[in-house]
Amino acid sequence: MNASADQGNGAVPQRASTGRSDAARVGQALAERPQARVLLDFDHTLFASNSTERFIQAAVPSLIVSLVLLLVRLLLPARVLKAHAWQLARDRWRVLLIVLVTPWNLWRWRRRAHGLWARHSDHPLARELAAVDPQRVVIVSFGFEAVIGPMLAGSRWADCPRVCTPLWHLRGPARRGKLDMVRQVLTDDELRGAIFVTDSLHDADLLDQVASPHLVQPAGQPVDGGRLHYLPGAYAFGAKFERRHALDQVVFVDLAIALLAVSGGPGVDATRLLGALLLFASYLAVYDIGYQENDQLAARREAHPAVRAGAAALADPLLVRRAWAWALVLAVAGSLVLQFGTVPGDAGPLGTVATLGRWMAVLLFTRAVYAVYNRLAPAHRVLPYAGLQIAKSLGLFVVLPVAAAGVALGVAQATMMWVKYLVYRRGSRAAANALPKGTVRLVVFGALACAWLVGAGMAGHDASLLPWCPALLWCGWRAHGGVVKRWLRSGLARHHAQRLR
Repeated sequence: MNASADQGNGAVPQRASTGRSDAARVGQALAERPQARVLLDFDHTLFASNSTERFIQAAVPSLIVSLVLLLVRLLLPARVLKAHAWQLARDRWRVLLIVLVTPWNLWRWRRRAHGLWARHSDHPLARELAAVDPQRVVIVSFGFEAVIGPMLAGSRWADCPRVCTPLWHLRGPARRGKLDMVRQVLTDDELRGAIFVTDSLHDADLLDQVASPHLVQPAGQPVDGGRLHYLPGAYAFGAKFERRHALDQVVFVDLAIALLAVSGGPGVDATRLLGALLLFASYLAVYDIGYQENDQLAARREAHPAVRAGAAALADPLLVRRAWAWALVLAVAGSLVLQFGTVPGDAGPLGTVATLGRWMAVLLFTRAVYAVYNRLAPAHRVLPYAGLQIAKSLGLFVVLPVAAAGVALGVAQATMMWVKYLVYRRGSRAAANALPKGTVRLVVFGALACAWLVGAGMAGHDASLLPWCPALLWCGWRAHGGVVKRWLRSGLARHHAQRLR
């Protein structure tokens, strides 16, 4: 008797790594027990993929679906539940909300599902199972009946019993486990004499009860259905940079500079800040396209490309189209929001069109410069990189009025980034990493502030330092905040030591 079969109740098999294939072992068990009921897991067992992830991947429109996925991710963080329970809860709420918000996706799925089944149902284990009488088979899955049913329509498994998760049942059967699910359709005698084939150790409750348990290797590759349901910045956070670095650069530097610059402008109000935030997000989407293109060209052209592991999963033309869709939607939304603000000369519909036109010019300029940059030899990229940094740091100023301090802050950021890149290209990566970026930005900003204040004073204009203080404090903190934090920690440590004495 083989190692996976007929281990008796109470012996959960381990995945075999040597000897005969999973298909051969399952085939032998089927031949030895011709009358036994056959229980089949669906995802990565009968179907060489994940039905839930494939449904999410196929859902449209991507803009709405991506917001639904973001909502679930924010409201159901992974650390709240154990890993398997969190995954089941996440899948249930993702599918349920997608169907509630975009009900047409159920109709689209019924049309597309069988073709997807045909592409992922031809693998060795499935071919071995093809000889089994469907009347012996029960498909047992934590997947959704509304998703799995259309996939099997017209196949040889269409009429065999299925015990799956109901779409409209909020708790679902997953909480009870597959053993309880199977007891709804099989007698105790049928269950004890059954053959069960699954790829998951989470099915241990059922593996422990059947006569012939088979824990097989998962068929097919893992798939993340939400991977290409794009949100602005997804490529930067998911593929281009380490997540903590991306958060610091995008949120605490680029976005902070944009909001500091805009908040110091004339007539600032909440709508101005919201409009700036929406336009900033649209810019992130276009910049992501440049990041993706940069990685793809590097992977094809360079012997040792500096491409992170996550880039391969996002190397899809869909991301480019969805990034442009987000960029356009956010650009329109930002322009409309600014119409209700106090942007001089931009009131009314014509003002909104003018704002949108100017912002689209910034996006198209950025995309064009990035396309040129990506196609140049690395040694010739220094000049276009300056153009990219100018567009990133000063682009919002084309549509929003800012004070002189905001312009100086944007110029200081663009200059610092260009100096770092120049050191990298003309020197080394180590030298670029060692460059005190915050100090360079602070020095440039301080020089511009001095020049402006001196010039304004000589021209008889207001030369107050007060409007420059927020940006100056931010630059100082980014340059020397680490020193201040270390000094505070050491002071607290000394105070604590003295109290212990």
